[in-house]
Amino acid sequence: MSHQIRGPAADAESSAGAFQDREKLQPAVGPQGVHLALGEDPTVLSDAQVIGELSRVVEAVNLDPTFLKLSGECEGIVLVLSATDTGRELAIELTRLGARAEPYEGGRCSVRIKATEKVLWEILSGGMDADAAFFAGKVRVSGSITDALRVKNRLLPLIQANLARTANGGSGSGRVTC
Repeated sequence: MSHQIRGPAADAESSAGAFQDREKLQPAVGPQGVHLALGEDPTVLSDAQVIGELSRVVEAVNLDPTFLKLSGECEGIVLVLSATDTGRELAIELTRLGARAEPYEGGRCSVRIKATEKVLWEILSGGMDADAAFFAGKVRVSGSITDALRVKNRLLPLIQANLARTANGGSGSGRVTC
C-alpha cells in the first residue's frame, strides 16, 4: 500500500510507486515566494508553506543528473520526516525519475526520521551534520537503517550541494531555500 498523494499528480503514481514521466513530478501543494534561510525558524510557517519549500528544494535537486542516477538506485524508498515539535510529517519518495515531496498521510514508509523541525531543516541544508545530530540524540531513526544510510550517504550530500549553489547565487535568491 502506497501513501496517499495530494494534488493533480495523484494519477502519476504507478502500482510500483514510480512516476510515469518527468512532467508529473510537480510539487503537491505550497504557495510560491516563501524562502526559509538557514537558521530561520520553520515552525512559524504553515503546513502549506513548509511542504511548498520542501517541494521546491526537491524539484531543484531533481535537475541534477547525478542525483537522478542515485535516486534511481534508491527507487522505492519513502523517507518520512517527522517533526516532533510541530507534529508535521512530510514524505520524500525516491523513484527512478527523481524525488517527490508531499505531506505524509500514512501508508508506506521505509525510513522515519524524527527530530524537531529546525533540526530536520538544518540537516537538509547542511547547517548541521546528520551523524552528529544522531549521536547527540537530536535525531531518531526507525525503519530500514540500510535505506537511511543510503539516503544519507548518497543523496543528502547532493541535496546540500545543490542548496549551497542556490544560496551562493547559482539559480536562487541568494538564500538557502529549505
